Amino acid sequence: MYFKSAWEGNNSWHLYLIGFLLSMGGYLIGQIPLTLLLVYKVYSNTHLGPDDITAFQENMNFQKFGISTNVGFYL
Repeated sequence: MYFKSAWEGNNSWHLYLIGFLLSMGGYLIGQIPLTLLLVYKVYSNTHLGPDDITAFQENMNFQKFGISTNVGFYL
C-alpha cells in the first residue's frame, strides 16, 4: 500500500533537484556564523595564523580560538 501510493504521488525530477538545492543552500547558510566568528578571532588575535585554520579543519579545537565548546557546537 505504501509503495503504491508513492508511485501515484508528485515525484518528478525537478522536485528532487529543488529539494537538493534547498538542502545545500541551508548547509551553506548555516556555515556563515561559524566562518564569521573564526575570521573575527583570527584577525583580532595576532598570534593566530593560517596554519591554525588548517589545523582547525583537521581537529575542531575551539579552545585554541578562545571559543567555548558549547558555542562551537551550537554554531
